[in-house]
Amino acid sequence: MFKPLLSRLGTRFSLVLLGSILATAALVAFVSLDQINDLGQFSAEQNERNIRALARDGLTTLIAERARHYQSVFKQAESEARLIASGVGRVLDDREFYGAKNFNEKETIERHPVNGVFTNDYSSLASGTYWDSDAVTPKVIKEFNALSHVDPLLRHAKDSTAGSVAAWAITADGYSRYFPNVHHADFMPRPETYDFRDDICFTSAAPEHNPSKSLVWNEIYQDSMGQGLVVTVSMPAYGKDGRFLASTGIDISVQRLVRKVLAGLGDTGFSFLITGEGKLIAFPAGRLALFGLGRDTQLMPGELLRHKLNDSSSIQVRQVAKRMLSEDEGIAPLVLDGEPYLLAFQRLPATNWRLGYVAAEDELLSSVHRTRQALDQARVDTTRSILMVTLLLLPVCFATTLFFFMRNLFSPVRRILDVIRRVARGDMDARVHLSQNDELSELAEAVNDMTDRLTEKQTFLARAESKYRTLFENATVGLYRSTPSGQLLSANKTMANMFGFTSPAQCVSEMVDLASQAYVNPLDRELFRRNVEQTDKPEPFEFQMRRVDGTIIWVESTAKTVRGTGGDVLFYEGSMIDITDRKRAEEYRKILSRELIRIQEFERRRVALDLHDNVAQDLSALKIAFETLFDDEGSLAPRTQERATRCADILGKSIASVRNMAHDLRPSGLDQIGLVQTLADYCRSYGATTGLRVDFSSAGMDNVRLEGDAGIHVFRILQEALNNVRKHSRADEVKVRLVASHPNVILRVEDNGEGFDPALRTTEALSEKRMGLLGMRERADMLGGRFDLQSLPGKGTRLLVEFPLPGQPPANGGRNANGQQPAQGEESPPLSQKEWPPDPAD
Repeated sequence: MFKPLLSRLGTRFSLVLLGSILATAALVAFVSLDQINDLGQFSAEQNERNIRALARDGLTTLIAERARHYQSVFKQAESEARLIASGVGRVLDDREFYGAKNFNEKETIERHPVNGVFTNDYSSLASGTYWDSDAVTPKVIKEFNALSHVDPLLRHAKDSTAGSVAAWAITADGYSRYFPNVHHADFMPRPETYDFRDDICFTSAAPEHNPSKSLVWNEIYQDSMGQGLVVTVSMPAYGKDGRFLASTGIDISVQRLVRKVLAGLGDTGFSFLITGEGKLIAFPAGRLALFGLGRDTQLMPGELLRHKLNDSSSIQVRQVAKRMLSEDEGIAPLVLDGEPYLLAFQRLPATNWRLGYVAAEDELLSSVHRTRQALDQARVDTTRSILMVTLLLLPVCFATTLFFFMRNLFSPVRRILDVIRRVARGDMDARVHLSQNDELSELAEAVNDMTDRLTEKQTFLARAESKYRTLFENATVGLYRSTPSGQLLSANKTMANMFGFTSPAQCVSEMVDLASQAYVNPLDRELFRRNVEQTDKPEPFEFQMRRVDGTIIWVESTAKTVRGTGGDVLFYEGSMIDITDRKRAEEYRKILSRELIRIQEFERRRVALDLHDNVAQDLSALKIAFETLFDDEGSLAPRTQERATRCADILGKSIASVRNMAHDLRPSGLDQIGLVQTLADYCRSYGATTGLRVDFSSAGMDNVRLEGDAGIHVFRILQEALNNVRKHSRADEVKVRLVASHPNVILRVEDNGEGFDPALRTTEALSEKRMGLLGMRERADMLGGRFDLQSLPGKGTRLLVEFPLPGQPPANGGRNANGQQPAQGEESPPLSQKEWPPDPAD
């Protein structure tokens, strides 16, 4: 082990290493002791300025986070209001269909004994009224029945909106539905003295006040239904012919909404909420006098709105109020009762309210003095620690470094590099065997572990795919006939067994209304009916159904329409298979595929980091040592000099190989300089290496921050796309565009190559076990987006990946063009020419 130290090279290397360590230690100690005092003083002064800036930034961040919380509540309310309006418009457009049967089977209509308003009973999901008639005519019953189908939508909207107390719809014909069923006819005056259509909630959305047909937020008011102070978001409902049908909306309790405002955002201050005119919506008790708004007394509900922040007796408060009402956000100093405060505010765009937060400046800056004292003590302790550590590390560094370079570097590095190259070429049987116990050994174990896990995941995935393929191929098929109204006319034994019946006869006799008895979502029956009747060759339709024991299953149905001589629909006949197992298998396969990709990226990053941070750095240090090894020698044998130069060249090539390998395994700039710059650098480097003209540009990505592994997925997709262009397209120019177009991010790669048949190429790739296209589709799916590939022979190829910005719903919405869940293997519809995003460079 010590034999290399006795050689001339070992002796010279030891002397140079020892001299370098001693000189470095002395220089570091001298410079550290000289600079540490100046650094300590500078740090103390800089800390005070930074804490002041951080206090302001932290206050701004706190108010912005709370503002985003309320804004999300308002956005949810707006979304649900639009959903209600859409549903009401659809129901009233098809009132002949929906008016045939009431959603609430036991609903009855009677005249209210006090005010004469026609209303339903408490057994219905939502309360309904009608006040524009003297008798219950068939037309009234039909309108009641049709509008009752909005009840589930009102319940969903009310339950899905934070702070919501009610959801409602008022038609232009004098009908209303209100959830929850508080039997609001009890609160209504007689029709001749009051009409709901005169209420601000209705008129604000009506055409004469809302010609743009947009969503409207109303001012805060005292609710007539006993819900206290509420704010209402209204949305008009229009028919297919453009006729105004109804006003719909959601009532949100102000008391519930502002409950957290009064609790404050921390221990050092308090928060408040005002309208766009400066009226107080929420203000903590005991703080009115501090702001010059009168005495602190117990206020009744709604009385707080009589106070306005810009009516304060304090000039500073009025000035701050003026800023709050004219600016969207900001922070301002404020002196209250002789004490300095900071006031941060944020505008809530949906309602034009302002959220403010007030904190005492002394509380925010109380840590400045404690920090200065801690820094002074840390300066003394650091000086002492540097001296002690320097003296202790000198012999340890010398011995450890010498031992490492003499025995444990060259051979292990060469063996590890060889195995890594074999794994990169696809040889999964390659393993590294090292007897030493150091970082290189850990790197070897990591490479072996990565290879083992990849092999295990591939084997497990293959078994899982085989298992679920068998389940799919052995699925049963049911045959049936049913009427358009939903009555089952005939069924075979497989169909009966599928729904849990003992015989087909029992199945036919008991299944008299498929929409309510078997369909989990009754609207799927209507979609199925339209699909069968309006299409000559209907596509297979997937939906959920309920067995007789209540079990929910997924089925796939293929059917056709049988018509009479007059063209009337007699019945539907078709086949149905239980695809519940297939659905589960598909989901599990996706989970396994995503997990495999995640493990591959994790291991790639781990190996890349070890190669870059350990092997490359150590090789660089050794190369420098060889290059400067004989600098102090006056005369040296040419053969010795030539050997040293050759060793340095070998190390340089090894460094380049390690760094190139690390960059291929994991792009080093992705975490430091961001996705856009990383892609730009990669395209430039790829073009320089391959001779392709790669034109890259981006738009709208300055403020986009992708979460988790989204950035690496985009990088891998582009990497695979460029490799395919180089290998197969024979193109000489590639355009790459990365565009953030709300609510999605779009990556487009277009070449001028010879093109191909996508369907044929997909079949060939599967038969030849090439996973490039499949891998890109999987990564697009993991991004929650869609993957589209268009190509024609001689016309080039266009690839597009579209996925949602952070915080947005999936790009495809979870259903296909028919409104149903996409089947296994179903692709997104291809984009037309006008759907391609604009080229920011054009």
